[in-house]
Amino acid sequence: SIDEFKIWNVALNEEQIHQMMNQEIKEQSTGNNVVYGEIIPMAINGLLWSNLKAYYRMNQIACGYLKPNFNVGLDGKLKNTTAAQAQTAPLPYYSVRNGDWNNTTAATPWAYGNTVWNSPNTSGINGQSVDWNIVRSLHDINSTAKDITLLGLKVESGKITIANSSQTLDNNNSGQGLWITHYLKLDGFIDLVGKSQLLQKKYNVAQVSESVLEPTSSGYIERDQKGQANLYNYNYWSSPVSPINSISNNTNYSVNGVMKDGTTSTPQNINWIGGLNGSPTTPISLARRWLYKFDNYSNAYANWAQISEDDPIRVGQGFIFKGTGTPNSTQNYTFKGKPNNGTIATNSVSSDQLLLTGNPYPSALNANKFISDNLNSIDGTLYFWEHYSTNTTHILRDYQGGYATRNLTGGVAPVSTSLISGLGSSSKIPNQFIPVGQSFFINGKIGFGGIITYNNDQRGFYKEDETGVSNTLFKYAAPTKNNTNTRQSSILNDPNELDNFMKIRLGFNSTNNYHRQVLLGFLNENATSGIDFGYDALNIDNFPNDMYFLNGENQLVIQGEGFFDVNASYPIGIKTAVAGTVSFIVDAVENFDENQEIYIYDRDNNSYNDIRNGKFEVTVPIGINHTRFSLRFSNKTLNVNDNVINDDIFIKYAKNETTLTINNNSLDETVEKVMLYNTLGQNVYTSKVENQDQKNIKIPVKNLSTGVYIAKIKTSNGSLSKKFIVN
Repeated sequence: SIDEFKIWNVALNEEQIHQMMNQEIKEQSTGNNVVYGEIIPMAINGLLWSNLKAYYRMNQIACGYLKPNFNVGLDGKLKNTTAAQAQTAPLPYYSVRNGDWNNTTAATPWAYGNTVWNSPNTSGINGQSVDWNIVRSLHDINSTAKDITLLGLKVESGKITIANSSQTLDNNNSGQGLWITHYLKLDGFIDLVGKSQLLQKKYNVAQVSESVLEPTSSGYIERDQKGQANLYNYNYWSSPVSPINSISNNTNYSVNGVMKDGTTSTPQNINWIGGLNGSPTTPISLARRWLYKFDNYSNAYANWAQISEDDPIRVGQGFIFKGTGTPNSTQNYTFKGKPNNGTIATNSVSSDQLLLTGNPYPSALNANKFISDNLNSIDGTLYFWEHYSTNTTHILRDYQGGYATRNLTGGVAPVSTSLISGLGSSSKIPNQFIPVGQSFFINGKIGFGGIITYNNDQRGFYKEDETGVSNTLFKYAAPTKNNTNTRQSSILNDPNELDNFMKIRLGFNSTNNYHRQVLLGFLNENATSGIDFGYDALNIDNFPNDMYFLNGENQLVIQGEGFFDVNASYPIGIKTAVAGTVSFIVDAVENFDENQEIYIYDRDNNSYNDIRNGKFEVTVPIGINHTRFSLRFSNKTLNVNDNVINDDIFIKYAKNETTLTINNNSLDETVEKVMLYNTLGQNVYTSKVENQDQKNIKIPVKNLSTGVYIAKIKTSNGSLSKKFIVN
């Protein structure tokens, strides 16, 4: 019953055993000393051919005697074996007929599938999924029950269909994951139905090798994705596939070459027509007038570059076009081609320039990992355009839409009409995972810029929520399961990363009844009060009515701060095209104490207006105001009449010496840190108190301009604040 027998002079680890479980081995080339798989042409991680002391394949024709393979070992003799036996070990699994992946009856597609073998990637004797099988598929196989994880897959002919049982494209729960951890040779066809995804990435931290798509693969995948059908609305796309070829991976593509009409089960070529309007013909017709890309230019509408449906586009580069005008809210498209895989570094962005890039894989993309991997080149913010369903014009000045924003602090929705939901906040807050086919803007890091890198470690399995779909921005959602190093036999999303940081979503209703949401996150040691790449997001919209946080001259829709300070002030800027009533409201808070006060401070009348329990309405004149409003968490008026902070701690500012002097007479309280803020709430100086006499602490503060400042003193018992004047 043994197919082969090997003796090693080193202990094998789990990864090495997994790689050899469903295949025999060979030396990569004579004298190379590298152990290679016979079926999966990859090195067995960490093993040398010289580590192999004896190797016997039990396939000798002359039974009774056994010669070592490749002359590794001594001649042997089999006892009590007088006839050749059937080779029933799955080396690898292979199909013999069409059928369902997990069918264990006589109709099973797998050789010996109802007598000897279980189906690939079913449970082992310990009840856990065997995630390291190798499979040769030569027929039409349907997988409809669960995610599939394989070490290697060779689709030699036929079709593998990945879909939940009885699911349709319109079912929000449809779709499953096909995970290939080491090697894929695709000469047939993989159909990713609904929200199914193909993932090639390491499935545990011990795995050394990267998952490979064989460059000579001549097959293809199909992956459906929905866009807006609105005749006037742009859809933002990025192809997860390249043209079908048997030479190389991740090659330039054209829209016409990879994107098809997915209205019917058999994708059809799209009709590209002249004029302004598409049409829901059979197959669909799209107006080439609206095909554009945006390639490393400054933020100006004139920098959109028009393309044709046959022009080459780089992998990872985005493109846009408008809808068909079908009465349905969405239009189904099908990407058909060779799946993109591995490291992709075909795009670059210059300092303070914009690039329309996008998810290049047939799986979801982890925005947090993408941002972190590219922080040397980009400012760390992703911008997703959303054209509102109410848009009914091709005229630019009348467009209805805005940019949703995502960085490491979190995500916020674009400006929206206040009728979309009860609070006026949009339902389209970008999540941690970016869907298949979605493109977005990135901005080059000022003074740097550089190559944009995608890699398999950024990939994940996450099914988008198509409720109110608008080119499928993910909705903001809670985590779905715990982190795990291995894929389990389930159809579950990868988890969002949990954090316990305090965050507040501040809403603003403008005079024209549009709603802006901005996000303030307190990220402890991860961010500061200055501008932090990856945590602060600039407002790139240019609306006549808007609201944003102010950090110096920067207008922010997401602001990442350090530790929460109840006495801090966060300046707010507003723009109004007409005089009228605006309102501020708390859209949501995360990880805040339920008793924490939240105020909008109005400098015009020195009022603190509670928005924790309701909205604050105020009449404002036409124009831009950057000094009137601020977000605060305490309405206590600071004492400006004397230098007493408490009974034991005193502070004074010596102008001639440009020094703050702190006298701490407390025996049980230590001054640890001093922070200075201007009246806009900006941190202008921070100093730790080390190796000083607590009764006579000297803090040098040079280059302070004339004005009022707040000294916040952190002590071992809490925080104290004091205003002082520089004149």
